[in-house]
Amino acid sequence: MPDATPVHDIAPRSSSEPRTKILSFETWVSKLTWWKYAQRNPQFVPFPLSDRSPCQEPFFDPYAAPEQRTVVISGLCRLRKHFRIGERFLYVTRIDPKVARLLNLQEPPEKSLYFGVAALRVVDTARSHQEAAHRFFQRQYVPVPALTPYPPNLAHAPTPVATAARECSIVSLECGDCSEVQRTPDDATDDEYQRHYRDYHVRQNRDDLGAAFCVVERTADGAECLALTPDAAPQFTSADFGGRRGRLERSGNIISEEIAKGFRERFTAQPAHRLSTQSA
Repeated sequence: MPDATPVHDIAPRSSSEPRTKILSFETWVSKLTWWKYAQRNPQFVPFPLSDRSPCQEPFFDPYAAPEQRTVVISGLCRLRKHFRIGERFLYVTRIDPKVARLLNLQEPPEKSLYFGVAALRVVDTARSHQEAAHRFFQRQYVPVPALTPYPPNLAHAPTPVATAARECSIVSLECGDCSEVQRTPDDATDDEYQRHYRDYHVRQNRDDLGAAFCVVERTADGAECLALTPDAAPQFTSADFGGRRGRLERSGNIISEEIAKGFRERFTAQPAHRLSTQSA
């Protein structure tokens, strides 16, 4: 999950064509120390291309069968208050060059390498995290704990009753000089984990954040455009979707349907419930 970066809502366009935006987020391949932890602890990080924070924004519902999957974007990262039905979001995660070498991936010169993770379309919205939470029931949403009442990226409760456990999360702490310290589960304390969640809870209340319910889009051949392990994920560079040299814009890039279609078609069909617990 990136630092909170406000994204101003764009006024509805006269065209009925849905807007598509490509966004990057941090996963367990984004830093070498995170990847090494994930490799040592697959029971806590079975899906290395899920968000690395306790709140897992966006939430991809990895334990549900594809036809029952309920994906949620809650605005925690980019302080998004309102979503519109029909909006499309493509999510990619930057691969640390050292992780890329461990995975035997060749990083192109002067460009960042990304895994494509998901292509989503908004089908419904909620005005608040609390309203969104009422649509769920207790089941498995995160690796640990096995049962929680709703997805981890709904932060309306004063305590972390639905978040991924500390052992499943990278804890981020803001320092007095406006810098950020990120700790692996080996280094983070329970107090730091609680503090990280409280920051999200305060952000959710302060900015009156809403939520979007999404479906995972499919390729022309019917493959689900979702890959939560490196061995199943397509690879991209920033040049593939109009990014400048190095990385995507921090607030994301609005892209054409032609580029979006090319992104979606890079996903390939996998065996049923392919979101396996084996990392590459």
